[in-house]
Amino acid sequence: MQNNVVQSSLLQSYMQKAGINAQIGVQNNSPVQSQQPAINLEQKPDSFEKESNKGKAAKIALLTSVGISVTAGCIAAFRHKGGVVKTLKTGFSKIKNAFVDGSKKTNEALKNTKVTTENLADFQKGADNISNAKDSIIRHFLMKIPGYKKFDNWASNIYKNASLKTLNKTYTKAKDAVFFADDALLESAKKSGLDETGLQRLKELVQKRKSSLNEFTSKDAIKGRIDKIDSGIQRLDKDAWETIKGLKDDGVIEGTRKLSKKALAEERLQQAKKLQTNLIEPYKNMGLSDDEAKEFMDLVETVSKNSSSDVKNLVLRATKGYNKAFSKEKVDFFEKIRDINYGCAPADIISTAGTIGTLGLYTAQADTKEERVGVTLTTGIPLVVSLGTTIGMTTKMIGGAKALILGALTGFGANIIGSQINKKYQEAKGTQNAPKTIVTLDDYANSAKETADKFIHIA
Repeated sequence: MQNNVVQSSLLQSYMQKAGINAQIGVQNNSPVQSQQPAINLEQKPDSFEKESNKGKAAKIALLTSVGISVTAGCIAAFRHKGGVVKTLKTGFSKIKNAFVDGSKKTNEALKNTKVTTENLADFQKGADNISNAKDSIIRHFLMKIPGYKKFDNWASNIYKNASLKTLNKTYTKAKDAVFFADDALLESAKKSGLDETGLQRLKELVQKRKSSLNEFTSKDAIKGRIDKIDSGIQRLDKDAWETIKGLKDDGVIEGTRKLSKKALAEERLQQAKKLQTNLIEPYKNMGLSDDEAKEFMDLVETVSKNSSSDVKNLVLRATKGYNKAFSKEKVDFFEKIRDINYGCAPADIISTAGTIGTLGLYTAQADTKEERVGVTLTTGIPLVVSLGTTIGMTTKMIGGAKALILGALTGFGANIIGSQINKKYQEAKGTQNAPKTIVTLDDYANSAKETADKFIHIA
């Protein structure tokens, strides 16, 4: 009978380790040469089954041992006081606390930022009130002088026309830049291969921007808007004067606190601001709606990607210029119109005239050339700087707290420079110790200060 022998080197190796010297294989018609007789599975089944059972038992024992070890380790880890559970809890707790602390710090930072912003807003409002209150008080008393009202109107119109001229120039420059950028954009769109639908839509949006800007930035349109706002806050100083009179009933401290948080004649100002917003808000995107403005910029992006020209930056720069012009009307011009209606124009002109008169008085008292030079340097230079600052703030539409602070800083700086030049000049002439013949306002102020100091010490 022909024996079927399954040859397996793996099984043969196993059986050799088990002490069985045998070869199991498949015997073909040609005899298999071997030093050991082959074992026929059909002849000795019990031996193989026993060895197979031994192998299974060994595997089961190994797996059982590993299972018991892992189970025991898990139980120990989760039950032990310093185990995985506590470690995980501690870790998650630290992460949670870190997020909580970070959230608290962020909230505190935001809160502090909000408080700082509110404090700065209150400070500016308070500083504006100081300047506006000064102008309103001066105007209130000067209006009692016969014929003064005519001068007041003349001075206020000078300031309004100067500011209006500046605003017109600003808008003209911005509009020209927008038109130039739009023309470049359309030319680039044709060359970039923009599809016919996109090109047509771009032309429509450009044309709408152009028509809106021509309408919005014309001199007549700007003057019309300004006249409407101006008429809404005419003689703002009257309301301010009533507010100032009412402060004496609140006391100095409470009145000062109120002025630091609430603008003079605030209700009238809010109404004027609301009117201005209604007039200019439709043109914040050059006459386009928010959706149309987004669609326009998407088309600009598409053209820019397919074009080698820098058309996108050109459009963005033009848009930025327009936004600055728009902000100048919305913020700066409104503040200037506000200040003019409080009475800043006649107050500035009278202050300038007073300074010129003081300079003339000082010069007339001087006995020597050196003293006249000294007056020119210490009073004349600050005067010229002050006049230049006043004119500059008017034409650039700077008002309120900014004008007050800028004027004080430039005047102070000019006085320091003039005093230093005068000191060197007098030293060169050898007249630094010469007796003064000019009586200045500073002399009166110093005398009053000395008297007050003596009174305090005596008391």
